[in-house]
Amino acid sequence: RTALPYPDGSFTLVTARFALYALGAPDAVLRELLRVRRPGGRLIMADLVRGNFAGTARDRIERLRDPDHPGIPTIARLTDMVTAAGGTIRRLDVFTVERPAEPWLADAPDPDAADRVREELLDEVDGGPRTGAKPRIIGGELWFTQTWAHVLC
Repeated sequence: RTALPYPDGSFTLVTARFALYALGAPDAVLRELLRVRRPGGRLIMADLVRGNFAGTARDRIERLRDPDHPGIPTIARLTDMVTAAGGTIRRLDVFTVERPAEPWLADAPDPDAADRVREELLDEVDGGPRTGAKPRIIGGELWFTQTWAHVLC
């Protein structure tokens, strides 16, 4: 499932957006991306991460929305994976993205699960338990945050 149909060193530039964990075998995916990268070439990845000291509440919300979601790695886990796969990080940018919740919830495999996530996010807005998603209402719509990493290898 993770093997790419290209010979070693086929590309000077390899890109991956939310692929490491979406394909279910992040270490294997990363090794494969690095394999098809030409020596001296670049791999640019964008993926979800969580802070090294962040709890697992954010993972729980992702898994509630999609039970097949493999979880969100810490920044340290992501950098360790790159190193273990033989890559070298040339640049790492970590930033927070605030986005509307409804398009994200619309992608949930189960509408009932999306409703439960929406309820938990709204509960947090009203002072309830923290979800790790930092939800808020903007212009009458529910928004939440994700932490993304852009990695250049």
